[in-house]
Order: sequence, then C-alpha cells, then structure tokens
Amino acid sequence: MAPPNLKKLLEVKIKPRQDSYTDQFSRIFMVKMMMLTAAVTGISWMKDKLTCIIPKSHDTTSGFVSKACWMNGLYVYRGLKPIQESFYYGIPSDITYDGVDEYGALCSTLNKARQPVPSCQPLEKTFFLQYQWFPLGVAALGFMYYLPYLLFRIVNADMQELKNAIKGKTVEEIKYEDIIAKFFIHKSQKSISNLRARVLLNILVKVLYVVANVAGFLVLDISVNGYFVGFGGKWNEWINREHEQKHDYTRPNEAKAGHYMLPGFGLCQVHTSAKDVKHVISNTHTFVCELSQHVLYQYILIVLWYTFIIGISISILGLLKHVFGLFSVSFVNTDAADTKELHKTLTAREKEYLKFIRRKNMPVFAKLVQELNAKKFSGTPSVGSNPSSYNPCDKEKMMMES
Repeated sequence: MAPPNLKKLLEVKIKPRQDSYTDQFSRIFMVKMMMLTAAVTGISWMKDKLTCIIPKSHDTTSGFVSKACWMNGLYVYRGLKPIQESFYYGIPSDITYDGVDEYGALCSTLNKARQPVPSCQPLEKTFFLQYQWFPLGVAALGFMYYLPYLLFRIVNADMQELKNAIKGKTVEEIKYEDIIAKFFIHKSQKSISNLRARVLLNILVKVLYVVANVAGFLVLDISVNGYFVGFGGKWNEWINREHEQKHDYTRPNEAKAGHYMLPGFGLCQVHTSAKDVKHVISNTHTFVCELSQHVLYQYILIVLWYTFIIGISISILGLLKHVFGLFSVSFVNTDAADTKELHKTLTAREKEYLKFIRRKNMPVFAKLVQELNAKKFSGTPSVGSNPSSYNPCDKEKMMMES
C-alpha cells in the first residue's frame, strides 16, 4: 500500500467559508488530526509485530505465540506496587506470583499440585487489545466532528441562497424586490416559525460541536480503560521528574506516565493442545511480550489530549460567542437612525440577513435598508403583524425620523 500523503492531510486552505472559525476548528482541524492519527497508527499496525520471550525448551514456536498473543491480548496486574514490580509495569518479578496474601505479599494462587491456595487472592488482570482496532476507531471518531456541519448546511441553505443573490453584483444589478419578497416578507405564520426554527437550530449546531469534542474525549477515555482523562496531568507530573527517575527502568520506581495507560510490556497466556497416536499434549504457557505499538500510541495520545482540551474550549467559546451575537442583534442596536425603527419590525433571523449583507457589501446594505423602510412603513402593515396595533400617526412619525 502506498503511504498516505501526511502533508496533504494537514493542509488547510485559507478561503472564505460559511461557518465560523470556531466551527471550522472542529470540522476541519479535528477531523484532520483524527485522520492523521489513523494514518500513522495504521502504518504501525501493518509494520510492528508483537514479540514474546520464548525459552528454547518450550514446545511452541515464536510465530504461533506472537499471533496467538496478538489475538488474545496482553494483560498486566495494575494492583502491584512499584517495589513489587519487575522492570516492567504491572508484571511481578516472578510471573508465577499472580496473587496477594493477607499481608500484602505476592503469592501464587496455585500450589505445585495445581490446586488453589485459599489464602492467596488473585490479582485483577487488565487486558489491552487497543492495537487491534485503534486506527479504524480513531478514523470513525473523525466523522463525528463532521456531523454538526451537515446540519449547519441544511439549516443555513437560505443564507447560502442570499449570498448567491448578492455575490459579484453591483448596487444597480441586484433585484431588491426579489430579495425583500423572499427573505423579509412574512407570507404566513408558518414562515415566521421557520425563521425562528433556523435560529434555534443554529444554536443546536454550536451545542453539537461541544458535544462532539466532549464525546470524543470520553470515548477515547473509555477505550483505554478510563486512563485518558487524567493522562495529561500524569504526563506533566512525569515530565517534572529528574532525568534518571524518568528513564532508568532498572530501578523499581513509578512507571512512565504512558505505561499507566498503555504499557509497553505485558503478560500473555497461550494454551497449547495436540494429540497423535502416542501422545496427548495439553499445557498453558505464560510469556512476557513487548508491544512497541503502545509506545507510539502514548506520544500520539498526549498530543490528542491537548488537542481535545483546545477543541472543547474553542467549541464552548463558539457557542457563547454565537449566543452573545444573537443577544446583541436582538436587543443591542447601535445602527443609524434609519435602521433602528426597521429593526423593531424584523425577526432575529432577518436581522442576521441584514448583518450578513452589511458585512459582504455595504452599498447593497444601504440600498436594501432604504427599500425595506419604504416597504415596511409605506402605509400597509406586513403580513404577520398585528393590525389592531397599527397607527398611521406612528407611520408618519417613523418616516420623518428615517
């Protein structure tokens, strides 16, 4: 298989986009990070092999053991204290010690006759099989960040239509009557409800980006046995140790931060069984195996940890910014006198239309406001307004102010 173009995966084209920068961080940058992670770990998935320590006296081959351990998974005893460990996190110095007695000392749960020892309580095994599905799982996680954008495109189809109506046109070329009839005249109560629904659904889009970032963070945490949420703090604690404490594995001390989450070494049990005319063989072997994929995953996951924290913060900021923008458009009016009275007759979505046009083309905005003032205060109340509250004197006063 040809290696993926990593430069292309990270490339982000700078161009005008319909959604905000906070949304673009999640739907573009976070998706690309997931795809890049899937590509790098996918290469490791194809190239790296699981290797186990197999004595020559054993009746099993290294090829069979490696394949069997890859399928069955590796395990460690998380309950071991550092002084009880060997040079590998979660693995006792004597691998026959798989339990602990009432005094906290390591012991074997089976005696020489392979009978259970009542005073020795078995240690809990934690299995690791993340290497089997991690590239595919992270790639699938990336699609979750794109789902809110699909809703965004559906909800804001009207804004795209408005953009096309004014794009690349001069003040004289634009058909203001068509724009007013399509975007600013309420033909029925249903059309008003539709405008309000679009405003609420846009808030939902922002909420979904927050949910996507938090959910991605928690899904990864669940997938690594609940050790991902605290991984950043553990990593920072490990970074602040003395150099010898961080890297000298020949002394029984605290393991590296990454090994708490995904250890590089683990135990594997393989049951062998065979029969021929003369012999019947049945045995259970325990091996110490290395898993170099986990070392790569440790460094990738610390980068993802910080990326998730930034993504959650930016998505929350985007939600707050959007809600504040709606509040300012609806209740804080700093426009000129000719648009203040007009704003009182518009819905929140129509105000967003005007804000969009003003940002894209100021001369068109000025002409449209003039046309809307003529329509709104020409003596005929707009459909959807309250006829009983209409007063010709108010109309005359508003026209004089404008």
